Amino acid sequence: MLRRLMEYAERHGVDVEPGFLPKVVHWAVRPGAGGDRWDVTPLGDASEGGEGGLLFPRCPHLIQPELVRGKTRHFLVDSAAVVAFVGVAPDDPKAQQDSARFAELLHKGGAEAGLPELVEAALALRDPASVGGLQEALTRSGARKGHLVTVGSRRPLPVELADWRDWWRAFRGALVTTAQRPRRMRCFLTAEVTEPALTLLDVKGIGRDAGGGGEDTLIGFDKPAFSSYGLTKSENYAMSEAAAWTCLATLNHLVGSQARPLAGADVVYWFKDRVRPEDDPLAFLHPKGLGPEEERQQRQVEEAEALRHLQELLTAVETGQRPDLASNRYHAVFLSAAEHRAIVRDWVEGDFSRLLIHVSQWLNDLATINLTGRTEARRPGLQLVVECLLSPRKKGQKRRDWLRPVGALRASLWRAAACGAPLPDGVPARLLRLLRAFWQSGQFEEVTEADKHRNYAATMSLLYTRMGVLRVYCLRAERKGGRAMPDELLSCVTEDHPSLAYQCGRLMAVLATIQKEALEQVGASVVQRYYASASVTPSLVLGRLAKLSNYHLELLRQKRGKEGRAARLERTFHDIWCRVGRDLPPPLGLLEQSYFALGYYQQLVDIRAYGKHPASAEPEPKTAEESESDE
Repeated sequence: MLRRLMEYAERHGVDVEPGFLPKVVHWAVRPGAGGDRWDVTPLGDASEGGEGGLLFPRCPHLIQPELVRGKTRHFLVDSAAVVAFVGVAPDDPKAQQDSARFAELLHKGGAEAGLPELVEAALALRDPASVGGLQEALTRSGARKGHLVTVGSRRPLPVELADWRDWWRAFRGALVTTAQRPRRMRCFLTAEVTEPALTLLDVKGIGRDAGGGGEDTLIGFDKPAFSSYGLTKSENYAMSEAAAWTCLATLNHLVGSQARPLAGADVVYWFKDRVRPEDDPLAFLHPKGLGPEEERQQRQVEEAEALRHLQELLTAVETGQRPDLASNRYHAVFLSAAEHRAIVRDWVEGDFSRLLIHVSQWLNDLATINLTGRTEARRPGLQLVVECLLSPRKKGQKRRDWLRPVGALRASLWRAAACGAPLPDGVPARLLRLLRAFWQSGQFEEVTEADKHRNYAATMSLLYTRMGVLRVYCLRAERKGGRAMPDELLSCVTEDHPSLAYQCGRLMAVLATIQKEALEQVGASVVQRYYASASVTPSLVLGRLAKLSNYHLELLRQKRGKEGRAARLERTFHDIWCRVGRDLPPPLGLLEQSYFALGYYQQLVDIRAYGKHPASAEPEPKTAEESESDE
């Protein structure tokens, strides 16, 4: 992985040098005449609801051990909390110390590098009254404590100039040379004999969608248990400072630009050669962004057109029309963070053409009919696929705590989508439990029979996703066994499907509908009483329910205007019963239970399509993310 990161930096021209990092700076400040007022200039564009900010590719940067060793702060660019006490108490000793160190280094750098503008700002920052004015000005302008601030008022700002860089290299070099030097060793990445870097850059921004986003150590040997053969700290994985900085700064660059959040983790991927955004297959799996807004924007693209474009790309690669894609490769690392450590959960690389095949297959396998019975539901993003394995989030529950139970399944789901792997048994085990609770709770009837129920969109979106994931599990389990059955499992009801469990699920849906339409008002329905047991041991339940259906059918025939409805339900019942035969299946395993759930849902949709609820009254719901965003 580290070697691939170095290749990416070389191939794509990532500007990397120890002591420098790209940073997004939000504010530029400069003292006015006399230092009693400050000119505050917002950087970047925050008009679309974002935080704004402007990316400067070469900002001075010290890693945490260097800050501690030098008893200093960052030069030229630091947070609003450090520069002007924004969001912190001005009388806090730690905040006062950090602010004084920032002003001291700014004065030193400005004087020795010949930048009087920095000296002027440093002198103003030493005056408590002047700092109070800056704090007020930044707060009034909307600055937050974590926003980065630099000195200047007009472009080019001092941070963009090269005048201070030689001084900065010398200053940082002095911090490094004052530390104890390790023995010379061979670099793991370049194979050159070198002095291993004492401390390495952290990875920043992992897990922002679940409240993370701090700095986490990817390579660290700070505890004796991590060391071996008498080596200490960085000697256990010797890398030259230049090689280590290149790898980790490039990874930080990719986390900031190419990371796709996935339930508290991040999928960071890149291609050997540049790929146009519209040709990126992984964009269909998890639209870029940290929240539902980006997911909603992605859904505005016609799904049929997107699937067609994927197929056209695959055809172009196979026929040689796109040699640039045929020779391309992708690399992806699945990262999460825990206890301030970045953890590599998975590493995948492969041909671009195989990626196209797998993503297209995932989207096709995920297809499921919507409640109208006429069109397929929208394919969910991978974020919703992971979240559909969870119970509803409790009020006040932190997102990272809510996501924790499925932490081990995130990488498996991503690998299934991007690499064509089968789903682990933990996925249907969770889904089947949640679906049983859903059908037995009566929530489905509540949201579908009420006029414009406020939870309709979110409930249906979640149901579609769960049924789609179950279909993926069934298809891939059968493909793994080399059977031809996958081609026979459609996204809608499949009347001649050979699985007895699937036909039993269909039968359960018909029996439940007959009872419901015959009695209308019933205390506990067939589904609420028997769905859980029927989905596991149909032979103990369905026979009795089939006999009871004769009574319910007779009641339905006696209702005025319901004769045709009763006849159609009876024909469907007999057709399914003939397919099941006299011997109902024994207790069902996970795969058969999944078929049962799919058969139940698809038959229920088929019945509703010709039932008393016209399809036109069932609008296509938005995704769950869209519903949450609207609220």
